Amino acid sequence: MLSSECPLPSALVSVPETSCPVSFGQISKVILQQIQDTASVTATTALLKATWTPFLAATDSTKCVLSPLINSFVIPASELISEGGNDNTTINGIRNVKTLGSVTITGQILNITSATKKAMQSLFPFSKSPCPGSTLLWAYFLTSDNKLIGKLNGTNLEGFPVYNVALSDPGSEGFGKDNIHNFSMDMEGGWSDGMTILELTDIKTLTFKNPS
Repeated sequence: MLSSECPLPSALVSVPETSCPVSFGQISKVILQQIQDTASVTATTALLKATWTPFLAATDSTKCVLSPLINSFVIPASELISEGGNDNTTINGIRNVKTLGSVTITGQILNITSATKKAMQSLFPFSKSPCPGSTLLWAYFLTSDNKLIGKLNGTNLEGFPVYNVALSDPGSEGFGKDNIHNFSMDMEGGWSDGMTILELTDIKTLTFKNPS
């Protein structure tokens, strides 16, 4: 998130070099859970499938839900929210940058049953509860090359708060075509603060399934 710290520190903060590139790769699934006061996993325990198994089977607020495979998963870069610019509303016509805007993640889920669709759609009220602009859900991202993306808070690994988790009715273009459900959810500006990418050793993303 953009900072508006005041008073300013006496010296600029040094910018560390990035020794290895940071890239998500292809995100193919999300793990959704109600936001916890203390995260259910740490950066160490999150690496183990045995850690997630009881949360996938839970019947209380700690329950985790694993999405179906999501095709064309896209997180757009956040854009600046500003006022004025090149007019008389700001000094010297310089725009007044306020903050980072929210982003809408999009994707497509293909050829799912009505039961799967209904279960995914049941997440929607949790993601705008009790009113628009609030949420009870956070999400972890799983990639096709066995990475887990979350948010570090000390040693705890939290999810990213997500809003308006929604799945459409299917669209079909006929012969030889898939049924396509459009998937979307929103994240607030600054969502990536504290973001970390973990290399999974005990979880194979494409076979990591919800209990039947």
